Order: sequence, then structure tokens, then C-alpha cells
Amino acid sequence: MGRAANAGIVSAIVLHGGLACAYFKLPTIFVLFLLHLASCFLVLSVAIALRKPEIFGKDGEGDLPLWSRVFFWPLSAITYTSLFFFRRRRRAKECGTLTEVMPGILLGGYPNDRHAKQKVEELLSQQQDCGGGSNEVGEKTTPKYLGLTVIDVTAELTGIRKYAGATSFQYLNLPCFDGERPSVKAMKIAAKIIARARESSHLIVVHCTFGVGRSTTFLLAALMWMKKSSNWEDLFSDIKKKRVVVRLNKEYKAALNAFVQEMKL
Repeated sequence: MGRAANAGIVSAIVLHGGLACAYFKLPTIFVLFLLHLASCFLVLSVAIALRKPEIFGKDGEGDLPLWSRVFFWPLSAITYTSLFFFRRRRRAKECGTLTEVMPGILLGGYPNDRHAKQKVEELLSQQQDCGGGSNEVGEKTTPKYLGLTVIDVTAELTGIRKYAGATSFQYLNLPCFDGERPSVKAMKIAAKIIARARESSHLIVVHCTFGVGRSTTFLLAALMWMKKSSNWEDLFSDIKKKRVVVRLNKEYKAALNAFVQEMKL
């Protein structure tokens, strides 16, 4: 509820600012902008309070409808600006947008930059020796990864679905507000999909906006599911060694503990 209250407070402040501008007869377009901004934060605060990340209207293909892009454009502008500056922090630069935290599993932020795309496509192009045949060096090779599975846990950003070299592609969106507790149901779905992707020799990408909390929480749930372990703290430590910017707030920790209890791990 903390973030819902914060969004509500911002909405109230902006609304009063808009009314003050109208009272002092400032340009109409400026007043309308402030009123629109206030309405965005008001809707966001209600959605967070009700735990309804579907408010953005993101579909199963990761697309946002036109009405959502138009209405929520101020929030999108804030998100992309925050992402721009986050990526320029020293530790974030060292990690890159996506980090291979374990063989075949990439964890990170919104993969809309060249670094992320290149990393995924380079891994998809890797070959492995399968023996029994010959090429220029006397070895027969086969693709190391037979496909790509992307788990997108953002609610506010368009899904990235274009990667060269993915002969088999699976995309799943499980929307979750940044900083808020994801549902056990969503975490269970992600865990099952990731486990199935591992069995199918898929390269796996789990991402949120910044690659700090949401995506880490979902991946930890999947790792506990696959390893039949309830010790997410040790798993988190292993991930943090590879991607130092990851962090869990009290909501994410509570979600992981709830997942452990629900799954009886």
C-alpha cells in the first residue's frame, strides 16, 4: 500500500497544481497537462492498491493497446527516463542489461538495447559437439539451445519478441507492479514454464524493467521449484555474485516465503 499511497499523494499534489494554474489563468494546455498527469497517478494508485497490474491492458503477445499508450504516456516517459539514467550507473554498466546468472538463464532489465539483443543472439548461435560426424575439424555440431523462452514480468512496457536465431520461441507476460508483491499463482506459472524450458533445451530470459527485484523474485521461485529447495537466501546469494545490482525488498521476500509455504518446499 505504500506505493499506492505515494502515487495518490503525487496525484493530489499535481491536481492541486493544475487547479491553481487554472485559478491564476495560466495557459490551458499547461492546465490540461497537469490534470492528465494527476489522473494517471490516481488510476495508478488505485490499481496498485487493488493489486491490478492488468490496468495497462498488456496482452499475451506483450503489446500495449493504443488507449494505454496515450493515457499512460507520462508514466512511460518517467519509466524510460529512469531506465536511461539507471543504465549509466557504474554497477549497472558492469552487469549489462542481461546477465547470464547460470548456464542458459539470463536475468535482467528491459531488453530493448543492442547489448541485450546481441547477448541473446550470440548464445542462440552457439554450437555443441554431438559426435559421430565431421566438419572442417572432424566434429559434428548441433545448436546448444533449441529455442528461446522469455518471461516478461513488466506491466508497463511493451514485450520484446524479435530475436534472430530463435527457431522455437515462447513469450510469457506475468505483469507485476515494480516494488509490489507478486502473486504465488503467477510465480508458480513462471516456475513451471522455466522448468519446462530447461527440459526443452531453451535459452531462458527473465526480465523486468531494471533487472533488480521483480525478475529476481520470479527466477528464485523457479529455482526453488526445480531444485525442490526452500532456501531462497542461498540461491539469491549465488545470483548476486553474477548480477550485483539485484535486490529484494520486504514485499519480494514475503512473496518468496509465501511461495515456499504454498508449494510446501
